[in-house]
Amino acid sequence: MSPNTSHPIIGRSPGLRRALDHARRVAPFDLPVLIHGETGTGKEGLAHYIHGASDRYGNLVPVNCADLSETLVSSELFGHERGAFTGADRQHRGFFEQAHRGTLFLDEIGDLPRGAQARLLRTLQEGTIRRLGGTAEIRVDVRVVAATHKDLPAMVRDGTFREDLYHRIAGMVIELPRLGDRASDVLLLADHFFRTEPSLRGRKLSPGARRVLLARDWPGNIRELRRFLIRAAILEDGPITLGADDIDAGDQVVRLLHRPKSSGELRRETGMARSTLNRMLLSLEQAGRIVRTGDGRATAWSAT
Repeated sequence: MSPNTSHPIIGRSPGLRRALDHARRVAPFDLPVLIHGETGTGKEGLAHYIHGASDRYGNLVPVNCADLSETLVSSELFGHERGAFTGADRQHRGFFEQAHRGTLFLDEIGDLPRGAQARLLRTLQEGTIRRLGGTAEIRVDVRVVAATHKDLPAMVRDGTFREDLYHRIAGMVIELPRLGDRASDVLLLADHFFRTEPSLRGRKLSPGARRVLLARDWPGNIRELRRFLIRAAILEDGPITLGADDIDAGDQVVRLLHRPKSSGELRRETGMARSTLNRMLLSLEQAGRIVRTGDGRATAWSAT
């Protein structure tokens, strides 16, 4: 669904389709775009979608504003001349020059220091930059796509984000839904990771594991889902169960105990090994789902 195959956008949920429709409509225009969504929802992927569907033939240059130190943010964004400050032993082209005739993706723009916000606003208004330590005005043709998980209008009200800059970057605001609101997309994303992640290739999910994925809320969104699957693949051998098969087996044992039965009867009916069944019975007893009667060879089990 994305013109950039290295950043595919996976999903069919209404919220995602609405975001993609807005991105498709705004892409051919040089209008600045602000993408809002929780961490891990795929904001950079949507920026690549917009850039790939546009007519801009320069590069998309991603910048994480949260990683820019306050002392070097101007140098990183606008560049510097040799000798501009201690350690500046050569000229440096900043991110704006690198994105000339392309797209500059300013991720986590809500973390941009206040002083840098003023310089960014000037560049967006004038279409020029001045390298730190330089005097020449350099014209840059850059389309800005910004992204944040923060409430920028609230930051404007409390004075931590410039109102004029907000209106400059929010030509169109696109909301990306959280994964917890995209239940129909969870398995599509999981299947995508099983095709593309080296540690997941050749592995598969058990039917019970797929139910586990659908039942989770995913507060960390797509990023959490990817980490969750990779960790499970490392810890489990064979089909990845996510513990669901143990739950399914326990439910099966409880259903069979509609009347008291011995361990031997349960082994014959479930096909479980003695040690596996004994662990299962102890776990179910501790959970209060079954009780035992008698002792020793006369022990029987029944559901509570």
